[in-house]
Amino acid sequence: MNVHLFAYESFEGRNVGGIQIQVEKQVSGEKDTKFKILHEMQTKTGEPFDEEIFDVDLKNLSKQYDWVEPTLRVDDGKVYITLLVRPKPKIIRIEIAGNKQFTRKKLLGEAGLKLGQTLERDDLYESINKLRDFYIKHGYLKATVNTQLENDPTTNEVTLIIRISEGQKAFIQKIDLVNFTPKEKKEVLKLLHSSTYNPIAYWFTGAGVARDPIVESDQQVIINYIQNEGYADAYVEITFVPMPLDVPRPRKGLVMVITLHRGTLYHINSISFSGEKLKTTDELDRSIPLKTGDTFSIDKIRASQETIQDLYSQEGYLDTVVNYTLDVVPDKAEYNINFTIEESEKYRIGLIRVSGNYSTNKNVIYNNLDLTPGEVFDSRKLKSTQRRLQSTGLFQNVNVYTVKHEDMDHAGPEYRDVVVEVSESKTAHVNAFAGFNSTEKVFGGVELSENNFNIAGVKEMFTSGPAALRGGGQFLQIRGQIGSRDSGVNVSWLNPYFNDSLWRFSTDLNYNFNRTIPDYKVHTFGTALGLTYPLTPYFSYGYKFRVKDALISIQPGSPPPALDQALNSGVTSGVGLILNYDTTDSPFRAHRGMRSTFETEFAGLVRNDSRLSNFPFLRFLYNYHFYFPVTLKSTFKWKTELRFIQPLWVGSAQAMPLSEKFFLGGESNMRGFRPGFVGPEYGPDEPTGGISSTFMSFEYQYNLLKPIDLFGFFDLGSVTNKSWNVPKIYQSVGLGLRLNYGQRLPFVVGVGFPLNPDSSSQVQRLFFSMAGEF
Repeated sequence: MNVHLFAYESFEGRNVGGIQIQVEKQVSGEKDTKFKILHEMQTKTGEPFDEEIFDVDLKNLSKQYDWVEPTLRVDDGKVYITLLVRPKPKIIRIEIAGNKQFTRKKLLGEAGLKLGQTLERDDLYESINKLRDFYIKHGYLKATVNTQLENDPTTNEVTLIIRISEGQKAFIQKIDLVNFTPKEKKEVLKLLHSSTYNPIAYWFTGAGVARDPIVESDQQVIINYIQNEGYADAYVEITFVPMPLDVPRPRKGLVMVITLHRGTLYHINSISFSGEKLKTTDELDRSIPLKTGDTFSIDKIRASQETIQDLYSQEGYLDTVVNYTLDVVPDKAEYNINFTIEESEKYRIGLIRVSGNYSTNKNVIYNNLDLTPGEVFDSRKLKSTQRRLQSTGLFQNVNVYTVKHEDMDHAGPEYRDVVVEVSESKTAHVNAFAGFNSTEKVFGGVELSENNFNIAGVKEMFTSGPAALRGGGQFLQIRGQIGSRDSGVNVSWLNPYFNDSLWRFSTDLNYNFNRTIPDYKVHTFGTALGLTYPLTPYFSYGYKFRVKDALISIQPGSPPPALDQALNSGVTSGVGLILNYDTTDSPFRAHRGMRSTFETEFAGLVRNDSRLSNFPFLRFLYNYHFYFPVTLKSTFKWKTELRFIQPLWVGSAQAMPLSEKFFLGGESNMRGFRPGFVGPEYGPDEPTGGISSTFMSFEYQYNLLKPIDLFGFFDLGSVTNKSWNVPKIYQSVGLGLRLNYGQRLPFVVGVGFPLNPDSSSQVQRLFFSMAGEF
């Protein structure tokens, strides 16, 4: 863009006699352009010429047009102005050459270029920079992008030519850490997001490529780590150099060289406080993690600042402000730290206001509050309320904060209101799934679930529509599965706050047809009711009532004891007590903590054949799961499962229906054994199951890549028809891979080696399970 400027001394103050606009290289719309320019100019015909105003007009025109050339002359004491303007050209064609890895559409989208747009040279320069950055972010560090413009002098239109030289993708073949201690190297490698190239990891996650945003993040993370070790002046340089050719089996790629410039080690010389009246210096000093003599750590300083803030806010002093200052001790590598405290008034909870819950009933939110109007504020309860609401899964975002009380005249200034802002998430899901495993071979089905169901809305559905079924905070799931050996339908409903209390009420209806063991066909239809109550965040107890009707058929020609199982068809009902203790960090992929469940039940069997005796029995179940993170990428798992049935009166193991007995084997337990084939048999391929079952598994899992876990296991199990008995303990060892591409549907494949099977018919070394949602 060009503007010709010159002195206007001889024109200043003279009236403007006329303004002529000449438009260069414009075929259509010339009159409109002239009118637009004259309308926008502050310099007007008939008014005195003003140098400053005319300069502003030229600068404004230069932003809109490619070329602006003014000519001024004086005639009969008046100033006549001629403006030659050239409109900015239009881009009528875009050619891209040299792009192999990305499509034309993708590159134009990243650059923000479109056909027909006006050519803004500054914008074009920015678009080209965006393309360069795009290639660098995807690991093409040596990519170049050049442009060429071909002008059509008759139409004022241009063809934009973009030439790209992509170069080789910058695969990281090696990471060198320079000037780090062995301990620091170990920690830094854990912190890095960049990683060396691995074909499998690259295929799944794109890892192993040098990308600028990741490299910059790594640099900052390392600096923070080293500075928190006391080296306050430390900085880090990251460079990339080609792989040396003199190494064995040289590979194409780069070495990521991370060089540490450590600097001086700093310590804390003194810690002081000012402004404290409600707390003593000793109380503050004991509460903070930072101590005199510690190595300098900005994380510890900030943690100490937050600790002091929490110390006040958890007692109602919400507006207390804590700041700190750092002073270097002259001629020493030491810091003096002073925490300045501005104490506030003590506040109580006023009103609790809820917003954003367009579908969810307010009671659902109130049931998850740890706050009560009138009590002294405790910042810990504000945080726990936010965590509880977020963990329900009903809300995409939750924000809990305090504001001044609405009615200050009546309640007084010592009250603060609590605002709970929520943004509702999608809670209804429809999933179709299909898969196969070593037990079921092929299966598929549909699952419908709603995490914010409202059973009270059923009666209003016909007047208010399906929306009436949402907002109650209840869980509803309907799942149907069809398989070659296992088919069924299950309907589950859970109210986590039954009657606005902490009691959790659940009910299930299910039908199942199972022929996992080929000679046995078992049809069951049942229902269950449950009540649980959380005594602490980790411990809960509850009660369960169930009814199950089982129809058992046995393949003709089976041994008489097996055929007798058909006589055990009937209705089983029972009531029991359940105790749960759970400290795990995830319900799906736990890496830390323990999960323990104890269940005892008094039940009875009423057989369909009235000539046969009915009898009660006791059932005892205990499950224990332990998870321990050995390293950042590995977890040790220990699982114990004890199951026992004690028949009463005339009951016996032979009289127990197959639907109540315990079986071991398959991909979920005793891997390496056929499903259900651990323990005694009626005959070949006809396991009896048992009334006593023990199972224990030790597993070491290593996160090979981000979605892939490698695991090794040692399984032990026993099944018998004797009460409270642990006879022969079967054992198996093996290895496997677990691909976690979903919370509930991982792909698992492995091989198990039974150490002491009774016969080869019990063995099934390969096990796998795969399913997908779509």
